[in-house]
Amino acid sequence: MPHNNETLKSISTNITKLQEDLGNLTHRESPVSPPTTNITDKLLTDLNAKLEKLTDAESLITNGMQLLTRSIESFHKSPNNPPHLEPLHPDPPALDRPEPVLTNIAHEQTPYSDCNLDFIKQEEAAELIPFLESYTFKQENGHSVLSFGESYQYIGSKSSDNVPPIPEKLKPVLDRINSLQASLYSARYPGDKSVPIINSCLINKYDYEGPNSFLPKHSDNEVTIHPESSIFTLSIGQSSDIRFIERHTGSESVLTLPDRSLYHMTRRSQEVFEHLIKKGSIESGVRYSLTFRCVRWTNKNSTCLLGDSNTGLLKFGVGMTPLISTSTHQKPGCQPSCIDNILTNDIENTVLSGTLSTGISHHHAVFHLLRSPLMHKREQEQKHVQYYDYCNKNVDKFLTSLTQELTIKPPLNFSDFSSAFHELDKACKLERPKCSKRTAKENPWITSGLIASIDRKHELFDSWKNAKKVKCVHRSNPNQVDCSCQPCVNTLRCHEEFRNHRRLLNYLVNCAKRKYHGNKIQECAGDSKKTWQIINELRGKKRRLTPN
Repeated sequence: MPHNNETLKSISTNITKLQEDLGNLTHRESPVSPPTTNITDKLLTDLNAKLEKLTDAESLITNGMQLLTRSIESFHKSPNNPPHLEPLHPDPPALDRPEPVLTNIAHEQTPYSDCNLDFIKQEEAAELIPFLESYTFKQENGHSVLSFGESYQYIGSKSSDNVPPIPEKLKPVLDRINSLQASLYSARYPGDKSVPIINSCLINKYDYEGPNSFLPKHSDNEVTIHPESSIFTLSIGQSSDIRFIERHTGSESVLTLPDRSLYHMTRRSQEVFEHLIKKGSIESGVRYSLTFRCVRWTNKNSTCLLGDSNTGLLKFGVGMTPLISTSTHQKPGCQPSCIDNILTNDIENTVLSGTLSTGISHHHAVFHLLRSPLMHKREQEQKHVQYYDYCNKNVDKFLTSLTQELTIKPPLNFSDFSSAFHELDKACKLERPKCSKRTAKENPWITSGLIASIDRKHELFDSWKNAKKVKCVHRSNPNQVDCSCQPCVNTLRCHEEFRNHRRLLNYLVNCAKRKYHGNKIQECAGDSKKTWQIINELRGKKRRLTPN
């Protein structure tokens, strides 16, 4: 490193010369100076201060050169290991700062509300175990699951699709839990009659991993759970220890769940606490955990923001999804921009959204169709009412009348433009609404196999309908019975398949319906009141409701 040595010698020479000049300036006798003015005195004072600072820095420069020399020498001796440069000044003493402590947020929630040790009788548990064993569970993380009733969806759920209704075997337990829910809600909100109805059951089975079965840490804080409801968990089989952990403080509490015990916790407590079951908490054997919740998509609080933002550079908040992605403002001489926005946090219930070009303003109209309940009715009381018939004939009639209306009398404002769509009522609205009671897929005797058969029937009907559209080769035979051409043969074959499948399906549905009602009457043996309720339901009679 000859170049570095020469540089080091040059720096040392300059520093030595600088030290000599400082020494001469310091020890030289000051000559007798003529009288000075104030400006001269000030200049001499500033120069003296700078010389003193330079003298103080002499030792620092010398130490730095020595350290640099040692570092260069060590680098020559061990080129593979870079030298450790010591700091010119020692590190300042570390400040005695207290470690951050997580603030304990005040709340009134408890990990669980209560635990009933003998909620069901031993005979009831003995009947439920073989009933649960007859079902096939789907494996999840550390356990297996099965769902009944309203679909309960959560992260990683494996049983939230095609959920069957709650079976009759669980109805007595469900009724008792709903009674408990009503008493808890009435005590919390006296006078409020809108009691949440428990309608979903998720069953966890702990057996396929033996003692290593577990429940991951989580909280039941899904938005579809009623915010003022309680969550009930019934344990059947082996006992287990469940742990509750507070989110902010990390404090932990343990609850032992023996056989036939029921504990419940509020939905609001799930924002504060998490719960889990560790490996080894369940003894060797089988444990069933039946959790009942009030689940419905309408429990989610939907928020929708819409309007003209006058800018296209918006930053949307967490959870808000923009629904408009095309240009909504087009002005001659300007670049098209999207400044009319619709934001929502409920993308699951969004049916349709988009823009409408009115031709009246430079802004396009934006719209958002949201699936939202306007009338709160129980599911069993809902009727399917049809007010409009959107067949091809009516739609063509509407388009023709709308074109004529806009051509003859062009709209001058938005009110005229919207009034032109009143032709929709004339073209597609029915004179009398059609009420249908055909809710076969919602009936409890309709199984997943029957649903698949119903879908197959619809497919065969569509095939037969499409086959009829192909014209016969021999046009002289409109009946297609004695004709041997390919279109006629195919039409007859599709119709025969559809008719045979429909006949068999009707027979299976009637058998399932008779079996279902027969089992209900058999369960009510000895109770004439419940028996007549079932008979009146079959006859189509309902108790007359007296208005309040």
